[in-house]
Formats: sequence, structure tokens, C-alpha cells
Amino acid sequence: MIHDKRYFTGDRLFFETLISTNDHMLAMLKDGNPAEGTVIYTGFQTGGRGHMGNIWESEKGKNLLFSILLFPDFLLPSGQFELSKIVSLALTDVVGMYSSKVLIKWPNDILVNGKKIAGILIENVVTFNRITRCIVGIGLNVNQEKFSSDIPNPTSLLLEARCQFDMTDLLDQAIKRIEYWYNLLYQDNLDQIDREYLKRLYRMNELSEFSEKGKKFKARIIGIKPMGELIVETSEGNRLTLGFKDVEFL
Repeated sequence: MIHDKRYFTGDRLFFETLISTNDHMLAMLKDGNPAEGTVIYTGFQTGGRGHMGNIWESEKGKNLLFSILLFPDFLLPSGQFELSKIVSLALTDVVGMYSSKVLIKWPNDILVNGKKIAGILIENVVTFNRITRCIVGIGLNVNQEKFSSDIPNPTSLLLEARCQFDMTDLLDQAIKRIEYWYNLLYQDNLDQIDREYLKRLYRMNELSEFSEKGKKFKARIIGIKPMGELIVETSEGNRLTLGFKDVEFL
């Protein structure tokens, strides 16, 4: 079934400092009724969060830190990884305007030449077996040049393109690309989304080393399950399904 297009009509709200853009959006949802596409962005987060409890480090005023509100009530909870796919695709579109070799590291990091440039944190609210609210938090390294030594392999648009970037322009580009891919999802173009996601997936069909619960092995990524788990084929020819918490890239 072909649906009408959805338009982002929400406000864009800037704050000099927040604990977390996702947390602030959640508080707004409790206190009011913001429209779809509402964006909260900030120059600095004192408690920015990444995937699986990781901390997102960012130098003040140097990076794009924002959350966008979606109402994907056309999705069942089993389809929530589609949201991760479309946001990843949107970010690779934006970063790809300025850098080459932009890939998605499963499940939700964006890499440039093998270095991390962006991360995504998606938090969903499920009501009556539908995803009624989705807060998408995004951190994109933009004008930062130096990172803490304990952060593995970071980079930024400035380091890759050797020029400064305007944060408002990048935010505009990111929202437009999210809206584009979100509408493809809304219109049920799942095959196109899946093709593009796999085409841009880091280490797809490459024999690589992984660790699952401390055990190392070599395998190729050959696909993604509907709920987001990795499908890999080991060097011995066995097929495995790997969950988010179980596997690590080496």
C-alpha cells in the first residue's frame, strides 16, 4: 500500500548546554505535544549517551548534537531496526557529500575510512503494539580536531575535508535526508532501504575477525535479520546469527 508523504512540521529548538538532547525531548513529550520532526540541538551535552550505555564525548561548540522526534505508528515493534537503517542511510548521505569511503558499522556507527565520525541512539515508545514515539539522537563530529586518547579511532568532517563547517547547514542537510528516508519507510519501500543499507555496510562480504562472548572467529557478514541481528558465515562455512550485545568487531 502506498501512503501519502509525511512532512516534518516541528520546531527546531537550540540550547547552549543540555544534559542530553534525547532526555530533553523525552521531558518535552511528558509536558506537551510537540509535532513530528521537532528537533532539539545543543552546543554541548554534559551527559551525552551513546549506544548500549556508552558516553558520547564532544568538545563544546564543535559538533552537531541533536535529537529528532518521529511518530512511526505505522511500524510494529518488530520493525524498529528499520528506523536505525534509515537514519544511518541519511547520515551516510550527508557525510558522503564531503568524504569518501563512508560506511555504516553495524548496528549504528558511521565510519569514514574506518574511523568513527557519527553515532546514533534511538529510543522508542511502544503503545498497543505500535511504535508511537521515536526519539533519534545523533552525534556527528564536525569541527573537532583532537579527541581523548581512550576513544578508538575517531575522526571529524574537518579532519577529513580539511575545512570548517557551518552547524546550521549540516543540520538542515541531515533533517532533509532523514525526512527522505523516513518517507521511503512510510511508503513501505523496504527492499530499497535494505539494498542500500547492505551496500553501505562496513565489512559486508569481507572475511573479518569477530569476538562473540570472548571467543574469536573469522566470518563474513552476509545479511541482516529483520530485527537487526547480523547474519555471518564463518570461515568453516557455518552460518551464525549475532545479537547486539554478543559480538564485537576486531
